[in-house]
Amino acid sequence: MGPRIIAFHLLLVTLGILVAGYALHVESMLIDVPGYQPSCDISSLQMSCSKVFNSKYAKIMSYWGFVKHGSLLDLSLPQFAVLYFFACLLLPLSVRRFPQTKPAWRILSYVVVAFNIYLAYILKFKLGEFCIVCVTNYVINAGVLYTTHKLTRSEAISSSKKIK
Repeated sequence: MGPRIIAFHLLLVTLGILVAGYALHVESMLIDVPGYQPSCDISSLQMSCSKVFNSKYAKIMSYWGFVKHGSLLDLSLPQFAVLYFFACLLLPLSVRRFPQTKPAWRILSYVVVAFNIYLAYILKFKLGEFCIVCVTNYVINAGVLYTTHKLTRSEAISSSKKIK
């Protein structure tokens, strides 16, 4: 189970980085290219990632009032996603070398999924949109929650096993 779950975890995290990277690209193009129409905007299916990325919720730290709008720490949601997924690349190594980090990884993954539920609520009920990039990210994060749970419970990855 150990190597398979690690491989699945790394696959999900890589997909997460790619999806977040695409979202960063769309954000950048929306700012730099007037009239840019991203491929994730599909009007016939009533999907618009550009409306979501341009909403006041897209920069959650300034929306919540934790940082000043436009400040260096006013990161967009895809920027947070990239940071999270890159950190998750370290999970297998982290729990092997530092088993005491297992609870922190579990808590982080639960917080991320809870935050995704909050964002899904905003997407559906506040913005009234469907964003395929956002939903894909939610699904990937649910998968990362699963793999994180498995990796932090499994003794196969832990250094606490004695090697003879």
